[in-house]
Amino acid sequence: MTLQIPFFDGRAVFREIEDRVLQAVQRVLRSGQFILGAEVLAFEQAFATLTGARFAIAVASGTDALSLSLRAAGLAAGDRVLTVPNTAPATAAAIQAVGCRPIFADVHPDTLLICPEHVEQQMQAEVRAIIPVHLYGQPAPLNHIIALAKNAGAVVIEDCSHAAGAFDHGLHAGRRGDIGCFSFYPTKPLGGMGDGGICITDSDHLAARLRMLRMYGFNEHRICMEPGFNSRLDELQAAILHERLHVLEQQQQHRQRLAERYTKGLQKTGLRIPLLRSGITHAWHQFVVRVPQRKQLMKALQQMGIGTAVHYEHSLHLMPAFAASNGGQRFPQAERAAAEVLSLPCSRHVSEADADQIVEAVITCLS
Repeated sequence: MTLQIPFFDGRAVFREIEDRVLQAVQRVLRSGQFILGAEVLAFEQAFATLTGARFAIAVASGTDALSLSLRAAGLAAGDRVLTVPNTAPATAAAIQAVGCRPIFADVHPDTLLICPEHVEQQMQAEVRAIIPVHLYGQPAPLNHIIALAKNAGAVVIEDCSHAAGAFDHGLHAGRRGDIGCFSFYPTKPLGGMGDGGICITDSDHLAARLRMLRMYGFNEHRICMEPGFNSRLDELQAAILHERLHVLEQQQQHRQRLAERYTKGLQKTGLRIPLLRSGITHAWHQFVVRVPQRKQLMKALQQMGIGTAVHYEHSLHLMPAFAASNGGQRFPQAERAAAEVLSLPCSRHVSEADADQIVEAVITCLS
């Protein structure tokens, strides 16, 4: 069996809405307005409607969304911010970008989402903010975490980089905490054709601070009231993302069908397949299995023309950039996951027939 199924195909993403994207780009170019104009405002309003949030504030990247949110919530240099070690380095880098100290809590072995019991243990240190990560598109369990944060006077900033289109008991990801942060990196469920991000919140105060901080700390008179950033989503990306937003639900339903095919087909292979929390609508940014012989399976699938990826191969607490923050503390569930996780193709360019062939290929490789 020889297939040609890449892990991600950016050209296919563009082709699906090519005409609409080109029209949007022309519209922006002809307007002569390229920064914080009508396209950004329209996209912010549409994203707020999607998520049910009162406010949506577009920024230059998902990483900036996290950094600005920490600043908007009043965190300062040296403050401890708790997150998970099995996420992209961007989560911890955003914490460090505002001078805060990233510390970690381990994850649940079945879902790989933040473990509330371990959060409670880590809260013995003074924690000013908690950043749960909705890993792979599945909302993390937040009830206990929000209660712990409230008791400690800490804020909850949700890392929703994987979770556009995900819901927790009918509430969109990012709505449970103080601020929800999304990334529009091209591979994300709602991906642009470049970098981009957005923050959602129901707080007038936080929304006003986010708008001020994303543009130098300007007030309405363009006076810098405090040190700010240059973090603005440009008009071109906003226009493109608005067009992508129109097909988000359709694409999410397609990824759901792929995930169902993978789950059914791989049940008896011995692979550890994703466990879904009750009441959750998963965005399926990634379909991630766990296999101890990951390198061998990746190589075998590559030889059959099937692309795979690893999200994520290295736990953050073991990276030199972040290790000093945790004093040598280990997180066994995250470390084990890092050695075993394998992402199968789960994007719009993968057909249901492709998914069936990938299942057959995995079974062949494991037999």
